[in-house]
Amino acid sequence: VIEMAMWASEPVPFDTMERALHAAYAKQTDKDERAHFRMIHEYPLSGHQPVMTHVLEDGTGRRIVAVKGAPEALAVRAAFTAAEQQQWRTVLNQFTEQGFRVLGVATGSFDGSDFREDQSQLPIEVL
Repeated sequence: VIEMAMWASEPVPFDTMERALHAAYAKQTDKDERAHFRMIHEYPLSGHQPVMTHVLEDGTGRRIVAVKGAPEALAVRAAFTAAEQQQWRTVLNQFTEQGFRVLGVATGSFDGSDFREDQSQLPIEVL
């Protein structure tokens, strides 16, 4: 989850949360792959419940689609069952009631170069 949150952050982090995500990733990995990937498409932070998506690619064509943002927005896009939606809301409420700031993280897939106009059209899997 930390790795995907880092990939969804700006390559050169500028705010406290993104710097913390990059630092946590650096501590948890033996093999830092950031230098091997370049961002080929970015969907900037947008929406009523804000979400941002980065599509990165390495020299071999391997892609990473990383999404982060409002947990509620990701839950809607994830096509959860009713039971999974309820479980998601319960856990989210437990964290927010304790005063935690909660960030949703997801991964997706996209082949080709005809990027969709809206990031909400990309299929995702919430982590």
